Amino acid sequence: MPNNQGRVLQSVAMASNAPADDADMFDLAPVSLWLEDFSAVREIFEGWHAQGIADLRAFLLENLARVAKCSSSIRLIKVNQRTLTLFGAKDVDHLVSNLGTVFRDEMVGHFHEQLIDLWENRLFHQREVVNHSLEGQQLHVHLQFSVFPGHEADWDLALVALTDITRAQEGGGVPGVSRQA
Repeated sequence: MPNNQGRVLQSVAMASNAPADDADMFDLAPVSLWLEDFSAVREIFEGWHAQGIADLRAFLLENLARVAKCSSSIRLIKVNQRTLTLFGAKDVDHLVSNLGTVFRDEMVGHFHEQLIDLWENRLFHQREVVNHSLEGQQLHVHLQFSVFPGHEADWDLALVALTDITRAQEGGGVPGVSRQA
């Protein structure tokens, strides 16, 4: 029988160097992560359902202020360090006070589609979107949205993951693949 003691000791040593908890893993993730509370959007939707709204796409296109109302009702819980780096923010307050710079232009249409996904109870969805850094640089990102298990009824905990694909979109290669030797 082979001696597994070396493997066990190596595994214990590796585990002791692992992040202490989920918060550390969140902060160390190599992609932009946003924890958000969409419960107020859910409440808005319930009101619209009660009014008999069936075609959300047409309803939102009638009055774009409805999209803005949904957007402003989302509560940011937390972002990770990669988010601050990606968008060029000094800290969370700097990012939050400049969200109008980050989410503009093309993002309005993408958010409109995200609202339709949620209206149709698609609590996991993904798409390629365009955001902007605080310096105004266009960022192409792959957005993945998911309401956490156990929070499907009220949407009070959702995770948004953004992977920067700008270089790939601009023909500069696959993002995250180093060309260094």
